[in-house]
Amino acid sequence: MSGGVLGVHPGALGDCILFARMLERLSPTARFVGPGEVGRLLTGLGVVAEAIDFQALSMQVVFAETDIHKAPFSHRIGPCDRLVSCFPQRDLRAQQRMAKACGARETVVLPVRPPQKYANHLLSLWAQRLGERWDAEAVSARTWSVPQAWRSSARALLRSTGGDGEYVLLHPGAGGASKCLPLEWYVDLAAELRADVEPVLLIGPVEEERFGTENIAKMAPGLRRLISPSLADLAGLLSEARCTVGHDTGPSHLAAAVGTKVVSLFVSTRPEHFRPLGPHVEVLQAGAGGTVRIETVAEAVRRMTR
Repeated sequence: MSGGVLGVHPGALGDCILFARMLERLSPTARFVGPGEVGRLLTGLGVVAEAIDFQALSMQVVFAETDIHKAPFSHRIGPCDRLVSCFPQRDLRAQQRMAKACGARETVVLPVRPPQKYANHLLSLWAQRLGERWDAEAVSARTWSVPQAWRSSARALLRSTGGDGEYVLLHPGAGGASKCLPLEWYVDLAAELRADVEPVLLIGPVEEERFGTENIAKMAPGLRRLISPSLADLAGLLSEARCTVGHDTGPSHLAAAVGTKVVSLFVSTRPEHFRPLGPHVEVLQAGAGGTVRIETVAEAVRRMTR
């Protein structure tokens, strides 16, 4: 497959979800270059037509001095009409070399984050840079359909934890510790919610490494836990949940994209820039003490699950 829109983003899950929300607005046949498992998630959801694993392309060549046309990836990613990329490092020459490698007629380099004084969402800024007339609110109205096979697999995974009824997913992690409320805060929230709906703790790879599974079990005794599910299972779990609670992080962005009700907690990042985009999202921002009242979150969950 060649031509059309080629999007490149090597970032984390949440960043790539927002990037994919932009790609689907640009073209139904867009191709994505990024982390392999994220690419498989996006193709399985029908968001992009093709995904190419960033790590398998030896992309370091774009930062070297060799003939870019001899790069091992050039035949796999080109030609394309429009190259849209979002690299964490802003190396203009690397961007130019990559555009040359894939024969792009037009190249657009997007910022990873908005300027501090920018008052709107990152996707609205991207739309402006791309010359498009849609904004983040337009993106929020569309949701992704999760395959039934993924939902069934997620239910089987849930049954392995000892239950199969309605549940709320609580995700205490994020890529940066500064974005997070303490794990103990989520344990207390689970106790607050248990009378209304079954809370299930979702532990991703970052939290698994940060806390350790044995320590998590000690800190959250009696609380059902899902440890580092695949992204396909994660999409299924999120789509089957009554609601999710989490920070500015990948699972929250994915939950919003598949239409799940989301209570999104912002501790150190700005919701006007990075809030999850979906039809059922409530944002709560930490106060001056860097926390959010458990009672406030519990009431938001109850309101969204009535």
